[in-house]
Amino acid sequence: MPKSKSDCRITEKVVKLLDKDILTTVLEVAREQKKGVNLCDATVIVAGGRGVGSKDGMECLFSLAEVIGGEVAGTRMVIEEGWLPVERQVGQTGQTVRPELYIACGISGAIQHRAGMLNSRYVIAVNKDERAPIFQVADWGIVGDLHEEPLVPGELLNRSQCDLFPGNGDGAFLRPIDKCLHLVDSGDHMITFRDW
Repeated sequence: MPKSKSDCRITEKVVKLLDKDILTTVLEVAREQKKGVNLCDATVIVAGGRGVGSKDGMECLFSLAEVIGGEVAGTRMVIEEGWLPVERQVGQTGQTVRPELYIACGISGAIQHRAGMLNSRYVIAVNKDERAPIFQVADWGIVGDLHEEPLVPGELLNRSQCDLFPGNGDGAFLRPIDKCLHLVDSGDHMITFRDW
């Protein structure tokens, strides 16, 4: 090893390769197409957490997202359990999103998840635990089990839009409409979203 920089030498050598010397040839470069979704572009996100219960439990979220033209996302726990692919994770270690409407189903509202969805325009939370931290950041809260009262009744599955109204104090229900989604909170305020 040289003792100082002055002991170093640079040697240049010209290398010439002939076609016969090249043993391999690149015929084509094929890139894998991503099948994922960019949640940052979504106007409506329906997200699930531990309270969804299982991969099969995520089906009602996909049904709701299809009815209202949204995307499905999940918390870190949902991703780690393999219920959703990693590109659908929202939170501190996932994507940060800013949809017009974020529906949090079975999500407790840990600070790591809230960091990824706090900039949502409107947040609806569905959770059985009325003390869940997600209700502190939600514009509307539904205390109840999303599996006992489905988010999307069967008659809505063929519709492209729906209404979400509070029920009689013990839940909420969806009702079909034409080209908008009305959200009515318990204070009888109505907000209309058009052209999702």
